[in-house]
Amino acid sequence: MFMAVMLASSLLAQSPEELVGQGVANVLPGYQFSKRLAGPTEDDHVLLFINGRDTALVTWTTGEPKTVDIPASPTNFTVFNTNGQPLSTLFVQNFNIGLVLVKEPAIYVPQGENAILQVAALAQTVAPKLSIRGPQVIDLDCEFVNPMQKPLILAIPGENSVAVKPGARHVVSKQVNVGRSFEPMRINVGASGIFQTVTIEMENPIIVDLRADLPGKLTVDILNPTADPFSGRMAMRLVGNTKPPFEFPVEMGPKETIKQMEIPLGIELPLPQPVQITITQPVGNPRQDVELTRTAAMQFMNVPGLRPGPDKAPVAWQLVTNGSAFADLRAGQPTQGAPWGDETIILAYQFEQPGSSLRVVPINLQSVPIAQMPASVGFWINGDRSGNRVSVRWKDATGKVFQPRARVIDWMGWRYETFATDPTMQAPLEWDSLLYVEGTKPSTGALMISGPVLTYQSNRVSQAGKQKSVEVKDDVSYGNPVKLDPSKLAPVTTPSR
Repeated sequence: MFMAVMLASSLLAQSPEELVGQGVANVLPGYQFSKRLAGPTEDDHVLLFINGRDTALVTWTTGEPKTVDIPASPTNFTVFNTNGQPLSTLFVQNFNIGLVLVKEPAIYVPQGENAILQVAALAQTVAPKLSIRGPQVIDLDCEFVNPMQKPLILAIPGENSVAVKPGARHVVSKQVNVGRSFEPMRINVGASGIFQTVTIEMENPIIVDLRADLPGKLTVDILNPTADPFSGRMAMRLVGNTKPPFEFPVEMGPKETIKQMEIPLGIELPLPQPVQITITQPVGNPRQDVELTRTAAMQFMNVPGLRPGPDKAPVAWQLVTNGSAFADLRAGQPTQGAPWGDETIILAYQFEQPGSSLRVVPINLQSVPIAQMPASVGFWINGDRSGNRVSVRWKDATGKVFQPRARVIDWMGWRYETFATDPTMQAPLEWDSLLYVEGTKPSTGALMISGPVLTYQSNRVSQAGKQKSVEVKDDVSYGNPVKLDPSKLAPVTTPSR
């Protein structure tokens, strides 16, 4: 409760960094910043300040409030706000001080010198940020100095404890496999609860995109922007399934920046568990596999109700027009074929003036539910090069309607498009429009969409854990990987105007 009154309302608009500068001037004159200690997440800030042999801690978080234990010698800590007002006194228990992290910065000042915080101040690592070209195996070192008059016991993760004599030094080393992930690595280096975070950014990242854009198959796109060659293995596993992963060789040459592969499945969607792709490459002597990159755990689910009913219209969807728009909606496989067969809708339209629009909306929301919180929806669009705009629309639990960036239809034939949900959406979602088409000029044409699939990622699923998930009892079997056959996606001719 004491943290709730840390700042006057007039200061709430200031950034944490501005408040920390103000607080150091008010509470810690003469102190200098030493280092940032590792917290539970990147959002958590635990800063160590020093003034000779005196130490202090400054904390805040941009995430959820929490309590973080930091090693400290037994003593009392006075907690100040950034105005210099004392708020409370905390006591070290079991050689740990419990820091309360909230959005407003707090300053913790120990009574007298604190030997363990001095150890943290003297600990030295490599630079807090490194740029590495992967894959390779590197060592990250953290040197400890014992400023006390008695031995310092360092509890090293995964190793035996070490006693450091007064005035002596000891280097703690951590071996790290650096791959080629697009996301930076955050590695904690240290001992005895005193850790610093080293962020490693890869100079030659590989990006893997996974989508269910064809029936009974998964398509894998490997993006290698720097064209650094590699030769390794790709593995696909079902998260939570005890079956061995499906593995096969994968390589890219020195001039390859994009590679596309297909993985056939033994069943149609949805998959029974989330699926995850990893790519590894052997390095070093002796050889050891280094993980180059991995996808998020992803699950895929068809959008239902596109197959034709007795009237040739989609069984669960209908057409709504606005302004001077006229249109006709049909379902089924066109004579020229479609990526998902009869899970295809055909939309013939006429816009008499700019700003006219049409929407494909649910007949009954209960027949086309959206489980949990999807990351995106993707489907094939057969364009007519009209210059009109196309998108989708969702409505969240608050009633707010979200529309991703619209695509300008400047192409002819089939093209796959993905529309992402917004991270501010609140589950459960419902469909406002599976397809929203806005006319940019008077025009007549025809569009088709085929095989809409919702994609779920592990981080999105966890945010909607209370939502009911779809149960699938079928098992999955894998075939041999094959290359994408462009002939299966021959363009469908748009009717003449």
